[in-house]
Amino acid sequence: MTTLTKHHKARLCALLVGGSLLWGTAPALAQSKTPIDFYIISKTVGHAPFWLAEKKGFYAQENLDVKLGVTGSISTILSAVASGAAPLSLGGGTDTILAIQKGAPVVMIGGNLNAMTWTLVGQKPFQTMKELKGQTIGVSAITDVMGTAVKAVMRTQGMEYPRDYSLVQLGGTPNQWAALQKGQLAATALAIPWGKQAVDSGYTQLAWLADHIPNFLLTAIIADRNWLARSHENRATAVRLVKAAIQSYRWMNENKAEAVSWIAEEFKLKPEYAEHAWEQYTRRVWPKDGRISRQAVVETTAVMQEFGLISAPLPSPDSIMDLAIVEQALKELGR
Repeated sequence: MTTLTKHHKARLCALLVGGSLLWGTAPALAQSKTPIDFYIISKTVGHAPFWLAEKKGFYAQENLDVKLGVTGSISTILSAVASGAAPLSLGGGTDTILAIQKGAPVVMIGGNLNAMTWTLVGQKPFQTMKELKGQTIGVSAITDVMGTAVKAVMRTQGMEYPRDYSLVQLGGTPNQWAALQKGQLAATALAIPWGKQAVDSGYTQLAWLADHIPNFLLTAIIADRNWLARSHENRATAVRLVKAAIQSYRWMNENKAEAVSWIAEEFKLKPEYAEHAWEQYTRRVWPKDGRISRQAVVETTAVMQEFGLISAPLPSPDSIMDLAIVEQALKELGR
């Protein structure tokens, strides 16, 4: 399983235990760039723009010193953000909405994955989703955005969790792909381009999940509301981070050859899979303007209610998103 670096383990433990935002009270001798510990559940191509922003200097252009940490757990990220320990990170759609409804001081401020990117892939003997009855399916987490999406799609085939099949929590695509190859699962949901790679390797494509739920919010940049409200400087820092993300999305869209080459190298993919990933993410998923899809938020909350994750009254999109930050970022970038 992918784990945090020693830096991020020590940093996150210190921040969570201390309950304070250390970089907000740093002495004058601290570095001039604003430091940000930014947490992401897994290092997959969908999250590549955040690593690209580091490589291309988009963070540095915004005078930010961003250290990316991979947690393998959305709940860890939400705890860090809600406590103010790491007030800017990448959150899962369903988990963040649920946390907000429960009163957590968290808000979505920028887009990342505005549509599903998963292929439900099965072992060779399974040719349809209905054949997965009584079998085990791998997901990142049972109640997170992937687990919820898989349950919703399986319901379209008349199957209910846990009555008709089991789910096992594995923490992200790299771990799920490894478990499928080891024969530990009947099927799993794999992100682009691992789904295509699995199918090309002889596994069965059982479903492209977006065909069943076209608008579903996977991930978004999230922030601690209290931290945002604490000072103008904090809010300006959030705007600068979103600006860097937007520049990264735009660069990805405008530089295919270099982007494909970088994706192949960074994620150890064959060029054809890197190109497939680039085509799918730039055309269907990454928001060039950095905005969160309002329709995806609406439909995601509806699916969550269907599975009893949240109850009426449903949170409105305006209670989930702070749209002013991305609009300010676009204004400063000249749109």
